[in-house]
This record gives sequence, C-alpha cells and structure tokens, in this order.
Amino acid sequence: LACLPEADAQHISNLAWSFATQPVPHTPLMSAISAKAMLMLSTFRPQNVGNTAWSFARRLFCDQPFLNAIAAAAIPTIGEYRSQELANMAWSFATLQVLHQTLMNAISSAS
Repeated sequence: LACLPEADAQHISNLAWSFATQPVPHTPLMSAISAKAMLMLSTFRPQNVGNTAWSFARRLFCDQPFLNAIAAAAIPTIGEYRSQELANMAWSFATLQVLHQTLMNAISSAS
C-alpha cells in the first residue's frame, strides 16, 4: 500500500486488475485503490476506467461513491470508449447491482 501515493492511472488500473484475478480477498487494498483512483479519475483513460470497474465487480467490492465517481468521469467522454470498455462498465455495474441510469443511457447511446 505504501507505493500507491506514486502510482499513476495505469498502475492503479493494473493493480486492481491483477488483484481481481486472484482468489484472495483483500478489503484494505481495494479500499486503498478506490481512494487513490477517486483522486485521479480525471487522468484515467477509457481502458483504465473500464478495467478498474471490472476489477471491483470481479472482487464483488461495491464502493458506491467510487462507482458514482467512475460514472461521472465516464459520461462526458463516453464517445471515446471502445466496445470492450463499455461492456466492462455495464457488466460491472450490473454485477454489483448498482443502477446508474445516466451511465447506462450513455453506454446505450455510445454502443
């Protein structure tokens, strides 16, 4: 966790993704990733957003403020997202049972 202050968007996304593929739960790490990512979502590229959302859903780690921040960051630039990134976000919100109608409408319009 000590390395998170220096991590950039790609590092945060990679860390979340790699941890999501492991069978060991680690709530403190997911909380730290969420806190760091919320501070820097404006620097995330679409792939970083999609992969990070997927990672949280894969771990079934539902952080509502973080998901709302992801939605707010993604909606204005949704036209830049590829199909895989859109699908990752839609799947993530559905898996975590978070209804964000504005995001779902944006994803629907962009796909």
